[in-house]
Amino acid sequence: FVSTYLAGRTPNPCIMCNRQIKFGALWEAARSFGADRIATGHYAKTSRDRHGNTHLLKGADLQKDQSYFLSMLPADRLEKGIFPLGGYTKSQVRQAAERENLEPLEKKESQDICFISHGDTGSFITSKTGVTDTKGEIVKSDGTVLGQHDGLFNFTVGQRRKINCPGPEPYYVKAIDTRNNTLVVGTKDEILRKSFYIDSANWISDDLDFPFRAVTRIRYNHPGAPSTVSREGERYRVEFEEPQHAVAPGQTAVFYRNDEVLGGGTIQ
Repeated sequence: FVSTYLAGRTPNPCIMCNRQIKFGALWEAARSFGADRIATGHYAKTSRDRHGNTHLLKGADLQKDQSYFLSMLPADRLEKGIFPLGGYTKSQVRQAAERENLEPLEKKESQDICFISHGDTGSFITSKTGVTDTKGEIVKSDGTVLGQHDGLFNFTVGQRRKINCPGPEPYYVKAIDTRNNTLVVGTKDEILRKSFYIDSANWISDDLDFPFRAVTRIRYNHPGAPSTVSREGERYRVEFEEPQHAVAPGQTAVFYRNDEVLGGGTIQ
């Protein structure tokens, strides 16, 4: 998490936790105890086809669907998972908890990272690295200096807050230049991207014929947009029909066909 931010990229710790901790270390521990499967509270579903292949599907509650966070799991790990909440909405789960007298029924929801209790990523990174002298320039694409940032790890592509540079219209983070310690900003239109590459691809579906059409989500709260995914040698290229806002390197692009997750990869 820290090293990715220091490299000017935006990590997705929940996706890596699922791959390396829950369906990595936890699964290996469970298997050592003689367990055949592990159950989690993700709002997602799996199914098997007539050939025995495992497929990852969106949960029934599309507002709480967490299939995005499971996209980097290989199929052989997904088949070890049980997702009992996948066929229910969150309100139905709360009703069931009430019938069983479980507490707390109304647990506060949070989108924060679980290992950062105060929600301040910048101070967390500083505490882990001891780095304090991180200031640098905020510039436009043409090199015009607009101000000063307090550490590149406080920003991600597409971010608007904390830039604090007045202009005729709001500025957004366009790029993070770690080599020169500069934060490149632009207007909302200037940070649109129509295509990008991914690496570390994980394909769950085994019937993909490149190039293929898919709905691509570039972050968890992104609604998804029609795109074409093609293979270029060892790399994969994603091209949207319409340019999208804030394509952040380090985040995970996840590819859907209707309700099925085809796979995912890390945005370059």
